Amino acid sequence: MHTKNLQGRVALVTGSSRGGGRGIALALGEAGATVYVTGRSTRTKSTRTDLTGTIEDTAEAVTQRGGLGIAVRCDHTIDADVKTLYERIQQEQGTLDVVVNNAWGGYENYYDVDFSVPFWEQPMTRWDKMFEAGLRAQMVSSRYAMSTFFLEQNRGLLINTGVYSDIGGDYPINVFYDTSETSGCEYDARHVSKSESKPYRCNRAYFSTRLDANGSRL
Repeated sequence: MHTKNLQGRVALVTGSSRGGGRGIALALGEAGATVYVTGRSTRTKSTRTDLTGTIEDTAEAVTQRGGLGIAVRCDHTIDADVKTLYERIQQEQGTLDVVVNNAWGGYENYYDVDFSVPFWEQPMTRWDKMFEAGLRAQMVSSRYAMSTFFLEQNRGLLINTGVYSDIGGDYPINVFYDTSETSGCEYDARHVSKSESKPYRCNRAYFSTRLDANGSRL
């Protein structure tokens, strides 16, 4: 039996059409939260032909689990899309309590070049996608969360997702991936949480777990 301890709370989970983002959105739904589910994969147009899952699927599952799921298509590499997303949440809810930055484009065209080959054989397009649709997307979303909601509210929780290696686990993947993900952990742990956002009671966390495509913990 799940406690609805997040009833009345509003959350945003970016990149939540599948995988870890979907799992986090479902867990928030089980706790009774209103969850904005964002990503680029919709039932009319998916970004991946090798994977299932859409923002509508996740939003429906959130509602089925006791929360309220709201699907919003958003390309988190486009700043205007992110700005419009936050403006919509402001207009519809007037508040935002939790932001989980999980959007990630680093696995697109995954099979074009082996993920484990040396960095000098990795395509630079992979580097670009990891930073544009990963690290930069986290920063843009965090900026809008702070400026649109958390500063005025004097509260809020920002969570950036990653993998175990980012917080000290012995699990190297490749130079491109490790650099992108570790950079995210560094700006979370060393900079924002200890200086800029602390006076506003805005907490930051780095979340690491393993979930399958349906959001079940491995």
